[in-house]
Formats: sequence, structure tokens, C-alpha cells
Amino acid sequence: MTSLLVNAFHMATKVPRNKLRSCQACMPVDATQFQALLSEIWAGEFDNLRILYLTTSPLLTGFYLSLVFAAIVFAISELNDNYSQVDRAWGLFPTIYNAHYSLWAHLSGLDAARVDLILGFTVLWAVRYCLPFTVPILVPLKTLQIRLSHTYGRKGGYAKGFEDYRWKMVRAKFTSKLLFTVFNLLFVSIWQNVVFYLATTPTYFLLVSSQRHPHITAIDVLFATVLLALLAIEGIADEQQWSYQTAKRNFLHTSSSSSSSSPDASATPSRFPRSALARGFPTHGLWAYSRHPNVAAEQGIWIALYAWSFWHVPFNAGFFGLAAYLLPFYDSSKMTEAVSAGKYAEYAEYQRQVGRWVPRRWWWSG
Repeated sequence: MTSLLVNAFHMATKVPRNKLRSCQACMPVDATQFQALLSEIWAGEFDNLRILYLTTSPLLTGFYLSLVFAAIVFAISELNDNYSQVDRAWGLFPTIYNAHYSLWAHLSGLDAARVDLILGFTVLWAVRYCLPFTVPILVPLKTLQIRLSHTYGRKGGYAKGFEDYRWKMVRAKFTSKLLFTVFNLLFVSIWQNVVFYLATTPTYFLLVSSQRHPHITAIDVLFATVLLALLAIEGIADEQQWSYQTAKRNFLHTSSSSSSSSPDASATPSRFPRSALARGFPTHGLWAYSRHPNVAAEQGIWIALYAWSFWHVPFNAGFFGLAAYLLPFYDSSKMTEAVSAGKYAEYAEYQRQVGRWVPRRWWWSG
């Protein structure tokens, strides 16, 4: 195609001046031909890209995508001096990787039913994370309305200028801006984006298994049901936390603006007793059994996804992605609890009685 364009250019430059007027009359035809030529080039390049995409391992392509995303995240975070970019992308990038595996399976002519099932779930998971409002989900068997929502979207995580308060704590540990920039490049941007990619590698192994076991089985339905149940638990825990924090904000606002001459003026309409709101942190519902039930359910989702891939491809390398994805939750929760323990007098007792992830006992007696 390139040589054709070069020959056309040479022919155009050799047109005699006395032929210029006749050539100008032919310009509409030449423009049409040139447009057709460009369309042919585009179609050929698209076919080449398609061949390249299909002949490259989807696992390798996913890794390349993670590096592209890392570069984008790093540039945006440095330009805006805001390091919550990875937090904003938390629900997006894993969905893109699973969509990539699904696309590759469809274009390759493989049975993609199992991968599509995972993609559908991941979309629900991402929507629950990203939406700034609650999503009512009706469960017909129990006529129970479960609201799937995430505090990140609802607390303004996608608002311009928003940054998680924990990033200030992280930056305070660095004495040099250059060192923090290196940390942002290597850990925040590159490593965390690679972790998103690694976390979805079980989907790749399920894609591989579809070549031997192409149809959905009862086990697949069971694992999908477990994932949905964990997503519902996470949503319920988030809703309980959101309801409590909303009631607490109203309580504190009313208390600060109440008149000292009216002892009952600080009361606020709420299903939570004043003592619970004054405590400062939720201990009702799922929070009576786990200090972080929403995070525990989130981890359970990725454990279940790996278990699903393990069932079809035993001892696959997706375990390393699972481990890399789960490890940051420990440090993040540790940082959050350090803040809570410093703010609330009863939090240390809450830590003693209630497990961080799984129940240590089956109730909170505080």
C-alpha cells in the first residue's frame, strides 16, 4: 500500500502544466479514489491488528494493557497532585481485563459462556463500586430488597479534587518529593495496575478450560451463585455503614447546634440509640461479627474466583494474582484502624471482641 501511494505521488508531480486544467477537472474522481484507497488501507491495517491480537497470548496482551494504564494513572496523578486515581479505577480495570478475555474467546471461535458469566458478574461488581447512589435489587424468592452500593461512589470519590484521606498519611512518611514520586511510579501506578491484571488471571485459566469443558456445568452455576451472594453481603455491609455514618453526622450536627437549655434538643430521629451514635463507629448488623465485613466479602469474591479456576485447572498460577490482590487489604485496614483507635475510646475493646475479617465470636456485647 505504501508503494502504491509513492507511485501515485510521483505520477502527480510529473503532470505537465498544460494538462493542469484537465487534471483539475478530474479532481473529484481522484478524491473518491483516494478515499477508497484510504478505506482499503484502514481495512487492511484493522485485519493486521486483529491477526496480531489473536496470535498473541491474551495473558500477555493483558499485561501490556496494565502498563498502558499505569502510565495513564501516573501522568494524571502527578499532573493533578492527587493520588486517588487508582482508587477511582478499582472497579474499571478488572472489568476491562475480563472483557478482553471474553473478546479474545469470541474472536477465536472458542466457547465463551464461562468467561461471559464472569464478565457479567464483574460488570455488576464494578457498577456497585462506581455508582454514587444505591441500586435496588429485588430478590424474588425472599421478596427482599437488597441495596447494592459502595461508599466510594456515594461519598464523592469521583468528584473533582477528591482524594482519600489516607494518602495524606502516606505522603507524610516521605521526606522528599522525589522519593514519593518514585513510590507513586513504581508502587501506586505500576504495581497496583499489574495487581489488577494479576487478580483477573483466574479468568484466563477458565478460558483455557473452556477448550476441554466448553459448556456451563452445575459447578459453574454454584460458583456464580457464591459470587453473587458475596456481592450482596458486601453491599449490605456498605449500606449498614452508610446508614450509620449518615445518622452519626446528623446527630453530631444537631448536638453542636442545640441549645444548652434544652436537654433533649440534641436528640435526632434515628433508628440508632444516642449511645451507639456517640460511640463513633458501627457495631450493628454484620459489623457485630466482623470489623470490616464489606472488605471481608470483597476478599471472598476474589478467593471464590480463584477457587472456580482451581476447580477446572488445579494449581494454576492465578494464586499469585490472588495473593497480590489480597495483601494490600491488610495494610489498608491496619491504617484505617489506627485512625479509629485514636478517635474512639471504645474501639480497642471492639478490636478485642470482634475479628478483623471473620467472626471471633458471634456477637458484639458492647
